[in-house]
Amino acid sequence: QLFEVVRFAYFLLINIFVAFIASSLGLFIGAIFLNSPEAAMFLGPMITLPIILFSGFLIRVPWYMRYFSYLSFVKYGLELLVVTIYGLGRCKLDIASVPVFNGTAKRTAPEWINMASDVLGENGTHVVESFAQMFGGVYDPEAGIPYHSILIDRFHLDENDFYTNFAILLVFFIVLRVLTYLVLVNKIGAKDWCNKK
Repeated sequence: QLFEVVRFAYFLLINIFVAFIASSLGLFIGAIFLNSPEAAMFLGPMITLPIILFSGFLIRVPWYMRYFSYLSFVKYGLELLVVTIYGLGRCKLDIASVPVFNGTAKRTAPEWINMASDVLGENGTHVVESFAQMFGGVYDPEAGIPYHSILIDRFHLDENDFYTNFAILLVFFIVLRVLTYLVLVNKIGAKDWCNKK
């Protein structure tokens, strides 16, 4: 398991990086509407809303619109955050040391499971177990599935894409900054050309 300081540093770095990209998007929109701040204030949220919606974390994106999600920097940022919190070796266990898997434990349910059934009804045990698996992870030794959080599976994430997603966020940042620069140069150059006449 990673040292928690490293995990926190990743978490902080991802949030700062996504904030820089959001700031770059705001600068780009502001540069386009340099002469009309009202239009920039109106279109800023109108452009940001699809970026958040197409991230795939708030709503399930239909298959025919799934390609738009690749244009959402929020998607990559949230994927990185989920992998940082629930992946990167957080759920790794030495299976031989776990009594349930090495055959030395009695296979009895904890007594609080019965209380969950009493409170939540007939399916209380299932609710508690699925909730625990969501955050704690699952392991299937027969299938050779590594121990990892169900949230990683729920969002169809691959921990091997961690640094690729960082690179994609870097590309978003650079492209937005370059586009902002080009728009500003174009607008300032047009003004200077008009002033020379």
